[in-house]
Amino acid sequence: MKLEDVLSALGEEDCLELISPHWDESEACFPDELPDFLNPEQIAENMKWGRLAEYMAPQILEAAKRIADDPNLLHLIWHCYRLEYHHPEYGYGKFHAWPALEKSLGRELHGIFYLLIGMAMVPIVRAVHAEKGVDEKITRDTLSDVRVSNWRYRKANDGRLGIVRHELAWYKNHASGRLFRLGRLQYYIHEFPGQVEIYRNRQTNEVLALAEDGMKMTDEGYIVFRDEEGTETWTTTHVVDTQTNTATGYVVSPRGMTLKQKVALDLAKWEHKVGKGAFMLSMHIPVGGPMPLRQCIDSMRDAFEFFGKFFPDEPVVGIDCYSWIFGNQLEDIFEADSNLVEFLREGYLYPMPSPRDEGYFFIFYRKDGDLENYPRETQFQRDILDWLLAGKPWRGSGWFVLKDDAERFGSQFYRKNFPPKGMKL
Repeated sequence: MKLEDVLSALGEEDCLELISPHWDESEACFPDELPDFLNPEQIAENMKWGRLAEYMAPQILEAAKRIADDPNLLHLIWHCYRLEYHHPEYGYGKFHAWPALEKSLGRELHGIFYLLIGMAMVPIVRAVHAEKGVDEKITRDTLSDVRVSNWRYRKANDGRLGIVRHELAWYKNHASGRLFRLGRLQYYIHEFPGQVEIYRNRQTNEVLALAEDGMKMTDEGYIVFRDEEGTETWTTTHVVDTQTNTATGYVVSPRGMTLKQKVALDLAKWEHKVGKGAFMLSMHIPVGGPMPLRQCIDSMRDAFEFFGKFFPDEPVVGIDCYSWIFGNQLEDIFEADSNLVEFLREGYLYPMPSPRDEGYFFIFYRKDGDLENYPRETQFQRDILDWLLAGKPWRGSGWFVLKDDAERFGSQFYRKNFPPKGMKL
């Protein structure tokens, strides 16, 4: 079949260029039998491991049958499955514009097309984890992202079943055997994206972050985002001088802003610990349930042990995360003893480029900008909406914890040791 004819029959011609890569390859390996992920037995197994409720089965099976009975949908879902799980290079930024399929599957079922593709990672992940010798509980916890994604889709779509298309990009991490849920949190190894250079005092163990060279900052010390006109006021510098054995740059406060104060660190006393490209554990916080500090600390300690065991050739130096969850304005919105604020204060915050609608989808399940009509179902949503509607600043931040400080989790080590002794800031 030709992709042009398939998309034309489904009324999705606008997606041709985006979804055309590897179509001929998908057609060449199109199975003689129904793909496993559309078989009722495999669907039941995938639902169980993905922790989907049994009452959802009739609708999911109905959608699967509709797809199986329509050659255009069947060839398309096979191709999408192949792009998702057999072409790791297929770009993250493309999934959101995949065919909506409401014309062909209807309002109630079109989201299940992508739910079936998401569920199809179950046997892939199980096989990868089994080969590595990963404990089955970790495998089950990792695959619970299917439930999480479906829950989020339902919140945004009046209770209908599905997965938001762009979340399929996230599942590439699961299928590659690189992402794992360990207790409350998820992790995968990545190269630190930078924005800060991290130093440790060789004698006192104090940690200090300096802004990367060439970062454009607002007057308050936050990185200028691409659409923030008129806010650029100054640019950071970071220079390592081998003759004087010093590193000079602008100090980043562990509260998340860059100060307009330069320091020169004596590299005989300050060791450079982390810069762009260092192996770090990228941490993510799955939605659902509270996140007590004790559980988060246990998860992070387990993560260092787990990845040290299963990925010994990629030694990590810390954990980092970029998220709205670490925007320092949350300290002003919520009480100091809230789980979120307690966790936020355990790490070292630093500025990252942040859009004005950072995290809206994960908080309100929409990001159309109509704040007056955003949901106020929880106190959490109400408190954040009150802050936004008052016109107060909103941004995400970076956050890191170094592996060497694992035994200091729970003590707010970075904040309590800032500024470093003898450094006037």
